[in-house]
Amino acid sequence: MEKYDCVIIGGGLSGLAAAARLSHFGRKVLLLEKNANLGGLNSFYHRNGVEIDSGLHAMTNFSRKSGDKSLPLNKLLRQLRIPYDDLGLIEQIQSEIRFPGASLVFDNDFCVTAAKFKALFPASAPGFDALCSFIREFDAFSLSAGNGLSARGKIREFISDRLLEDSILLPLMFYGNACEEDMELSQFVIMFRSIFMEGFCRPAAGIRAIIGILEQKIEEASCEIRRKCAAGKITREGKTLRIALSDGSAVETERIISCAGANETARLCESPIEVPARDGQMSFVEAIFCMKEGFEIAGYRNACMFFNDADTLEYRRPGKAFSTSSGVFCCPDNFKYADGQKPKHVFLRLTALANHEFWLDAPEEEYKKLKEEFREEAFAKIAGLSGLKIRQEDIFFSDVFTPRTILRWSGHANGAIYGSPAKLKDGLTPVENLFICGTDQGFLGISGSILSGISIANKYALQ
Repeated sequence: MEKYDCVIIGGGLSGLAAAARLSHFGRKVLLLEKNANLGGLNSFYHRNGVEIDSGLHAMTNFSRKSGDKSLPLNKLLRQLRIPYDDLGLIEQIQSEIRFPGASLVFDNDFCVTAAKFKALFPASAPGFDALCSFIREFDAFSLSAGNGLSARGKIREFISDRLLEDSILLPLMFYGNACEEDMELSQFVIMFRSIFMEGFCRPAAGIRAIIGILEQKIEEASCEIRRKCAAGKITREGKTLRIALSDGSAVETERIISCAGANETARLCESPIEVPARDGQMSFVEAIFCMKEGFEIAGYRNACMFFNDADTLEYRRPGKAFSTSSGVFCCPDNFKYADGQKPKHVFLRLTALANHEFWLDAPEEEYKKLKEEFREEAFAKIAGLSGLKIRQEDIFFSDVFTPRTILRWSGHANGAIYGSPAKLKDGLTPVENLFICGTDQGFLGISGSILSGISIANKYALQ
């Protein structure tokens, strides 16, 4: 039976980053991925000859090449020995937060963004400045910082305007919150910095660029990646951990790092273990429209629009299959592409809250009907939000992702895209030398996922 220094369960971005980091130090690593493609939810696929990013709207934590070396993006590039230019990052043009009573357009210049917040809510300007000072000084990456504390409670120490509070929280929640209605304080701080203080970007070549770089680094170090190979039961013999594999074989290792989710990993253990985590409840449904060549979006400039149809934000599971009363409308065309970089096709994507109970066990015909209902409602919503004169005949093809899709590709219970609301920041489980990275460790977003894999590898597998 082959033995490894470390086995990584899951080929999502955090798992790939952990494997790449360990490979730099000569560790013998095996990465297991149950699907054919790497990247987890942040992967890509092809339809009608067109490449589609399955998860990537916008990448947070933008930093310029000469930027602050302590920022998350620069830190992960340094840890993984990736030259900045290899990612081919391009900035957003702008994004928007839209409520009936307020609209705020922002970009990657936080000084300008902060000034806009204060101009829109002048009575709250001193409180907004005080909140920003708190966020700058708060150590969100401490293993104990903010545990169980309410983001709304902290915001209200500085700000009393509910519309301003919800305008701040709307993009943060849709891009990284596993809890209903509120956020855990450290998650709030991380996401505020990621979106507002650092900003949005994306690789010009899509998520393939990041996955390809990480995969190459792993394979160059002669570490092993097994695709279509799922981890099964985990058992212990003395200090050795054994993992049964879906192909009928088994491997042994000194350490396991899993990005499959805390509860999902616990259920793999021969004697099921308890972790301080609850299965997530927040799931989403997304419609992707690939428009025909020649379709133009002249006049519409938002990379992302975070919208809410009421003046009060309700971030919770809807009482029906989906609700388009709030969500994210993304147009990946609205980034600062250089000449010749833009894809041939414009994509329009709408993401909304979903209730997994309506999707996961629906009979196939009902499931197809729900997907079509959402597709039609999403297309109408995009037309209304953007003001674009779009017609059904402008669509080259479309696709819909649901909680069932998320469950299939990520394995997250309930199709909860951000995993459990209770995060294991230290990555520890009750099983010695079995660690958690990724979504349930608590660093969210693409940059956060990569940093999570690096951090857990550094702390527990390079000792």
